[in-house]
Amino acid sequence: MMLSVLFNQPGRCCLMAYLDSPLSQVRAIASARSQLRVRTRPALDAPIVGRLAPGQMVEILGAVEGESVQDQSGWSVLQADAVCWSGGLRQAQPLQDGHFALAPVRVRRRPDGTIRPMSPRECETLFGRIEYRSQPDGSVTILNGFESRLDVLRPPLLPRPPYGATAISVHPLARPAFERVFYRLHKSGLDAGILTFDGAYMARHKGWDTRRALSTHAYGIAIDLNAAFNRYGQPPALAGETGSLERILPVFADEGFAWGGDFSAPWQDGMHFELACHPRKPF
Repeated sequence: MMLSVLFNQPGRCCLMAYLDSPLSQVRAIASARSQLRVRTRPALDAPIVGRLAPGQMVEILGAVEGESVQDQSGWSVLQADAVCWSGGLRQAQPLQDGHFALAPVRVRRRPDGTIRPMSPRECETLFGRIEYRSQPDGSVTILNGFESRLDVLRPPLLPRPPYGATAISVHPLARPAFERVFYRLHKSGLDAGILTFDGAYMARHKGWDTRRALSTHAYGIAIDLNAAFNRYGQPPALAGETGSLERILPVFADEGFAWGGDFSAPWQDGMHFELACHPRKPF
């Protein structure tokens, strides 16, 4: 499980009696809206056995009815004797036979099949207008509070060098796609190939150049990985080389992310992934 808390304390009530079927597999994933208490049973007077941090991802094994909180009585089962109030989780994403049941992703592709990024106008239309003031170093000062709308996500691959960050900020519409990518990378073990996490949300222009449009990082829909091995403006590391991201490309592509390694010279950016489609939803 993707929990950093332990649920192995003795003397607690088992939840198996609440479930319609055995806890045989993960049924969904979700992330905490804010700090959320984990209890032994679905009631506010039940012992607390852990806490979820804002944005922390969890695997959900089932759902039970319990004490109503804010007119919502649903609780999510995290382990056989560990539950949390479902209202404290962002919308769970269901799994079927270990895979997400999703509508097909719709992207624009180049003749070679690689995914094209969205235009600045498309980004603004889909993710919202950013009012800003450019700074000499290529960063921007947000004037309309855009960054306050972003969600916090704590993926299991963090922390990673060089910054040791434990959370990232992502656009609410992009969050489910990021969650699914992180989940698949973690469950498959492919996140072992991610040596460094080099940034996600950043209010700036593309290439820190004030003459260019806003970066997709400013919208909270992009992430940089293994930067030292995939420098901006240089060819990315090849499959088999240290720092190569080739093995994780299909996971990002399945969610509609364009890869900077496919950008034309001199703009190649092999560290970079950005969402390049309308976020899709479960069937």
